[in-house]
Amino acid sequence: MTVHTRIVSKKTSRSEAELALSSRQPSITEANWSFHRALYRASDWTRGLAITERLHAASAPYVRLYTQELGGAAESDAEHLALLALCRKGNADQADRLLQLHLDHAERALVDFLSPSHPGRRAGGGTEAG
Repeated sequence: MTVHTRIVSKKTSRSEAELALSSRQPSITEANWSFHRALYRASDWTRGLAITERLHAASAPYVRLYTQELGGAAESDAEHLALLALCRKGNADQADRLLQLHLDHAERALVDFLSPSHPGRRAGGGTEAG
């Protein structure tokens, strides 16, 4: 049984993910992490969850930039709902592909924005706004 198959087959973690999507978290980044943590916990891969928690702590400022400053919140929320639907259906392969696309969307937006050649960036790394 793969990690992804265990994730989609565990009803408790899907319920946690549903709760994370429906509740009002203090911030978008906390809501995002609550959702992903609920799915990752279902894998019963303690080491993987520990690694993911460290990655979350390091990437939280970028998640905030993507969701709040770059307008990625709506797309991210839609992808979360679609991921949860695939988990409910038990479709691990499609959930795996969508999770990768979900991460790729944010990565592309951030890399483009942080690129020195981005139209909103000045020489020296600052933005026109700041």
